[in-house]
Amino acid sequence: MMEKILDLTVERYAALLTSNDADQLKVAYDLLPELYGGSYRNGRGEAFARVVQEIAAYQGGRVLKRLLPSTLGRSFETSLTEGLRHFTYSILALAMLTSSKVVVERYLREGSGPDEKENAREILSRLLRLTVRIARTLQGDRAYSTFRTLVIIPSLECLTNFARGSKIFRNAMKECAENGSIFEQYKALLFAESSADESPASETKMVRFHLASMAVSLAFSADSQMWALDMGLLKLVAAIYEATPLRELSKPSERRRSPAFRCNQILLRLLESKETAEKLRAHNALAGFRPHRRKINGAEPEHNTWALFERRFQGLDEPWGTKLSAEAWKDEEQGWNGYLRVPVVCSWKLCAAGREPLLGKGYSRCSRCQVARYCSKEHQKLHWVTHKVHYETKQGKEVGGVGSVSVIPHCGIRV
Repeated sequence: MMEKILDLTVERYAALLTSNDADQLKVAYDLLPELYGGSYRNGRGEAFARVVQEIAAYQGGRVLKRLLPSTLGRSFETSLTEGLRHFTYSILALAMLTSSKVVVERYLREGSGPDEKENAREILSRLLRLTVRIARTLQGDRAYSTFRTLVIIPSLECLTNFARGSKIFRNAMKECAENGSIFEQYKALLFAESSADESPASETKMVRFHLASMAVSLAFSADSQMWALDMGLLKLVAAIYEATPLRELSKPSERRRSPAFRCNQILLRLLESKETAEKLRAHNALAGFRPHRRKINGAEPEHNTWALFERRFQGLDEPWGTKLSAEAWKDEEQGWNGYLRVPVVCSWKLCAAGREPLLGKGYSRCSRCQVARYCSKEHQKLHWVTHKVHYETKQGKEVGGVGSVSVIPHCGIRV
């Protein structure tokens, strides 16, 4: 019975998400948060993760192949003339689906480029266009508020999801930073937010929230820590502190959702390692963050956080308390590097194994779709009865990649 319910759920979402009708896409977007919330009320998010993984595999990836071209695969000017509502609900749905690492990996593996690296470059370029470039073009324009809500915020969430879900995507960000600092561009986005007329506090906070989450991924991941520090990550973190109003930290119930709190976790993580702590001192982090000490303390008033950071910035051996293991740090990262926390799980509905291990050997993949995950061969066999229906039936016509390309000189890669 539970497998049948999952079948019907996946099929319903697939039909809604591939519809040409914006109203149908809106229904899908309205239902996805309900599914996510219910999944955590009744468990640990596994039900939502399982549905998203099956959507990613559905009819050879038909849903994902439809969503990407209708969002990142067309110019925004085209979207304006051919249906802004359809674009809006497509990008909002894409932001939720890419919260799953499984979806991110599928997009990079099966894009229109010759390999995952090229697909990562292309998607990054599109996301830069939908965030930084629009903000720069419309800075001071009264239309900026509308574009922030409909385009910039969900596109930033997609960027954050790709950054946390893929080392290959983080490497694409490194290439982009080498051709012109990606962090300076996002500082410009924060400036556009601060200068926008009548900016709703909740929306300006979401811009900072997604930028802080992206910074968490880069600061916590061993493959990106050092280059990110050398290429301007600390300046972006300082800019997020600067743009955070102190009143945002006044309510205890909201502090842990504050971008400033996430920035504190970034500094804590970087100061924990000898190598990255030395890099912070080389970049004179003490002077850079001293002006923001009130906000650093305000994000965690139960601790004298700035005093702790200050001594570490100065090279003093300040004890942290309990030293976290690599797995514990990875778990912390999962809590701060995005808006939704979606684990990778065994695709069989009745599996009780929980999320995929954060370190070490992960779950195996279906040899056909390379999307479904399994904790054991037994569960793969049990799931095949329904999975083959989703994967094999009416495999849709291949939808193209992310469209024609051009070049953004600021990044030096295709857009």
